[in-house]
Amino acid sequence: MAASNGDASQVQEVKDEEPSQPPTPSSQTVSTGSLKSIMKRFLQHFPLLLGLYMAGYFRMSLVWIVGAAGLTAVREQWRKERDFRMNSARLANFIDESDIIKARVVDLPSWVFFPDYERAEWVNRILKSVWPNVSKFIEKIVEESIEPSVREALNAYKLTGFRFEKIRLGSIPLRIGGVKVYDRNVSRNEIIMDMDLCYAGDCDFRFVVKGMRAGIKDFQIKGLMRCIMKPLVDASPFVGGLQLFFLNNPDIDFNLLGVADVFDMPGLADIMRKIISDQVGAMMVLPNKITVQMHESVKADTLKMHEPAGVLRVRLIEAKDLMKMDVGMLGRGKSDPYAVINVGSQEFRTKTITNTVNPKWDFVCEYKVYGTGGQHLTVALFDEDDVSQTDDFLGRATVDIHSLVKAGKKELWAKLEDVQKGAIHLELTWFALSKDPLRLKDHTHDTISVGLSTGVVSVFIDACKMLPYAKGSTSPPEAYAIISVGNRTAQTNIQQRSCDPVFEQAFSFLVCNPESDDLYIKVMDQKTNTEIGRAKIVLVSLLNERDLTLSRQPLPLKNSGPDSKVVISVQLRIMVQGTIGDEPPPTPLSTTPAVKPIVTPSVTPVAKVAPVPLPEPLKLEPAPVITPKETAEVAAVKPQETLTGPAETPAPVEEKKKDYFSEVADDKDQKKGTGIAGLISAASSAAAPVMPPVVNISSLPTERSTPSLRRRQVQHEGHCGRVRLTLRYSTSRQKFIVVVHQAEKLPIPDPTDLPDPYVKLYLLPDKKESGKRKTEAIVDTNNPHYDESFEFNVSYAELPTRTLEVSVLSKKQSFFSKTPLIGFTKVDLSVFDWQNSVTDWFDLGPGSD
Repeated sequence: MAASNGDASQVQEVKDEEPSQPPTPSSQTVSTGSLKSIMKRFLQHFPLLLGLYMAGYFRMSLVWIVGAAGLTAVREQWRKERDFRMNSARLANFIDESDIIKARVVDLPSWVFFPDYERAEWVNRILKSVWPNVSKFIEKIVEESIEPSVREALNAYKLTGFRFEKIRLGSIPLRIGGVKVYDRNVSRNEIIMDMDLCYAGDCDFRFVVKGMRAGIKDFQIKGLMRCIMKPLVDASPFVGGLQLFFLNNPDIDFNLLGVADVFDMPGLADIMRKIISDQVGAMMVLPNKITVQMHESVKADTLKMHEPAGVLRVRLIEAKDLMKMDVGMLGRGKSDPYAVINVGSQEFRTKTITNTVNPKWDFVCEYKVYGTGGQHLTVALFDEDDVSQTDDFLGRATVDIHSLVKAGKKELWAKLEDVQKGAIHLELTWFALSKDPLRLKDHTHDTISVGLSTGVVSVFIDACKMLPYAKGSTSPPEAYAIISVGNRTAQTNIQQRSCDPVFEQAFSFLVCNPESDDLYIKVMDQKTNTEIGRAKIVLVSLLNERDLTLSRQPLPLKNSGPDSKVVISVQLRIMVQGTIGDEPPPTPLSTTPAVKPIVTPSVTPVAKVAPVPLPEPLKLEPAPVITPKETAEVAAVKPQETLTGPAETPAPVEEKKKDYFSEVADDKDQKKGTGIAGLISAASSAAAPVMPPVVNISSLPTERSTPSLRRRQVQHEGHCGRVRLTLRYSTSRQKFIVVVHQAEKLPIPDPTDLPDPYVKLYLLPDKKESGKRKTEAIVDTNNPHYDESFEFNVSYAELPTRTLEVSVLSKKQSFFSKTPLIGFTKVDLSVFDWQNSVTDWFDLGPGSD
């Protein structure tokens, strides 16, 4: 974040995890009944129909029919309750009791799971009282805003003539499941509040489409809504404006009535659901917001012109080991995968790679991010199926954007959720936004030439003044404005019959090159579909403006009236990788302070550590003490020389160098040991057998050491290397996340036969096969790099009672080792503050596999 943004920049760095809704299933399969099952159902219903026929044939009393129907209903209900009890008792023999309890409380409100959420029953009572008035307000919004948008979207599917005939929200109001008010890392000029919103009422929508009458019932929407009240003013109502929006796409579901009931099947039902979800997203899913001005002293552009927190560049490289969904002649074939990538309501789709389970896309897209504390990057994979028109679900990966801000750039393999196997390879880059025009030089010509963005332009269209009538028209225009930068375009709402339309709408555009791109504004008349004025802003001129901003600038319109103008505010921001500040960006994926290089032999505890036993044939020769610069040169130029020596050898400098190159090196180079990263890894591997154990100064007990740091890891005798982990808890998805970055200085029993190490994780006390997580094995190295992420389903309240067991094992077992276990440790999770992530090295000790 730019330091010059002041208190406003703190809004984007809310470190608490904001719960959002868990991922919704993206694909549902409907089993088609066979002829046998159809006959079975027919025979089950035939006696009832025959009985009704016979009752009418013999003119029996209606009492007999009502009595028989009542007994049947009672028997059916009793049978369902009995089956439920029997199934629950049967499952209790195979599933842990805690899992059964969790399965029954998944729909409880957020205050049950999260201690920082408060109950909001008093708000629900108020909503119940004012619901009739709120219903009328929402019904008006649906009729005026949503109906035209849905009509336009359905036209693309040849479903014309859409209109609502009846809009009723019913008598059941929406509910607020829990409320969280932020009191840390927020500006003094605002109030940020999250609300767990759920609506599952008795609404009744009736509509006509293509001459057919249909309807929607049982409409449900559930999601996390954020309310921002700012700026705070010293006059009633003490809040200048109100912003309402969903951080991520909410869960939406409904049932269809009438003729539209035929849509309630795979493929066709998705059309209706996608259109409705898109309309909700276009209204109030970031970057879209509902903004309300509360005080007249607050200007509209101040309230509605939102500067993004930054830009996230996503490179989806490849996927591996996907599920085989297509059926071939000899059984399961392969898949035709494609990916849909979302951040809020912003969505991109890759091309389809046919007939493979290991697709390579190398697809790059960019997203404007407005709330780093609560937004997620979601990558969903599907198998394209042209025959059934229902794309099979191949899995989903979710990444919290907040974890990327400090990293700057991160490359990782993410496991796919909701499926048995599969992973995707991502390269994620975070860009903060700067007001310094000189930062534009940081972007290379290659970045611009391939169409990647270098800046963000925010535009606020306030109003137009003294517009002329359209040619051939005798009434004021129905004006709207089209704003475009490069190949990106946005459109304002239509203002009915006014020569002075007021828009008050804000937009943001990613800009490839501010020195050559221009901003175009075109004013149109919707009634005649003709242009009634245009204007142009050369973006390079903003580089000479103070803070790269033009505020409420009246621009004359060309091809319009003599006094026609458009009032506009524009600001330009330059993208800067990582965070902005006086200090350099922190090491990727690290939240702990960097360890200073050890260059003097003043640390006495190191000399007291017993050396690692070495094979007899190996002769040790002490190496000279070298400076940090010489260490890097020796590692890069002379990888075969032994980098050993006493404790004053600047090992942390070598470690920092190795971390940097591991981020930019190719995955194949890491495995083969080639390239600069491979040379450094080879040098460290050669040094490992002859280097005595190094004790990190930061891990030694001192008077200033906190109890949590001293107690967080079970201490072991001996030294078996160490492993670098990132531990964090995502309250949004109720998952404990472990990122295994690397291991180093693993012991080598046989110097001629390096191990193939991999890391295995358990979240104790669960040691079932389903609870095991493990990385891929890295061949022939004792300094492996993984950067793999794993997730465990565990509640926030239960996490402090768990222990993370970390084992490093070798896939191949050498002649000198009796067990594949290389190193072992346990991490006590009760001593951490899970409001923040933890990235640190954990020492490994001996253990039993």
